Amino acid sequence: MDSKTVDVMKWLEENKEDFVPPVCNKCMFSNQLKLFFVGGPNSRDDYHLEEGEEFFYQQTGDMVLKVIERGQPRDIRINEGEVFLLPSRVEHSPQRFANTVGFVLERARENTEFDCVRYFVKSSTVRLFERWFHLNDVVRDLPPLIQAFRSSEECRNGIPGPKSFLINAPYEAAATDLSKPMNLQNFIEKHKEATRLVTKNAPVQIYGPPSYSTNVLLYGEGEHILEVNEFELIIWIMVGNFSAYFIFYFFFVLLGLSSRLLCGSQHFSHYSIRLFASPQISPNITCGFGYCLKSFISS
Repeated sequence: MDSKTVDVMKWLEENKEDFVPPVCNKCMFSNQLKLFFVGGPNSRDDYHLEEGEEFFYQQTGDMVLKVIERGQPRDIRINEGEVFLLPSRVEHSPQRFANTVGFVLERARENTEFDCVRYFVKSSTVRLFERWFHLNDVVRDLPPLIQAFRSSEECRNGIPGPKSFLINAPYEAAATDLSKPMNLQNFIEKHKEATRLVTKNAPVQIYGPPSYSTNVLLYGEGEHILEVNEFELIIWIMVGNFSAYFIFYFFFVLLGLSSRLLCGSQHFSHYSIRLFASPQISPNITCGFGYCLKSFISS
């Protein structure tokens, strides 16, 4: 079975040199689901457009996600500990600062899907330059397109020119209202009673249908059967004391204080998870049992 468990804090420490310029990012998982951590500072004036959704979480420090919402610029500040799900087909430009790290989760593109790197005339939403492409690897595919703009006549003059638009846009940006980021720990505290009632045996939805195609679900104490079907599954064990058994045809045992991520292959249709309070933990600690954040992204 193709699966992997990662201690996030240890992994970040081992790869810390990748989260500062000029690299600023490192991919943890890159199959059907792509999960990469991003540091800073960066300097970006390009906007990205894609047909899938993106899930953001700020591990350390804050970031600003510049977007075009219904034709108007908007800055969405994602603070440390907050999550945000960006809908598909929204022009966005992540702005990251020094000594910050966050992760972004997105899905692989279908062969028929296109991404776009887009630039606007300064202080406006008039399109200056754009390139449509099929994205396979964000780290490899984006830099040449950004460099193409920086060496272009359109960049030098600041006005659209003959090479601004090489093809007709395959689709237009979505006209949608964007939600605010939410503090994940506050969400867990608010819903902890719901997650610890094993008899309900149901997760709490953080994001999902009908507003989104991405399902982000919060699981608490108990045993859960999670169906993967043809999609990969990423399980995130939140920071805190916990014991957790992941049962496939074999099982993992995860113990500790740090956050962990597990990516399961799409080759198995389902598996069960057993989450329970560690006997070493005081029963007065309300979040002593394992919180599990399960996220899978469909097309």
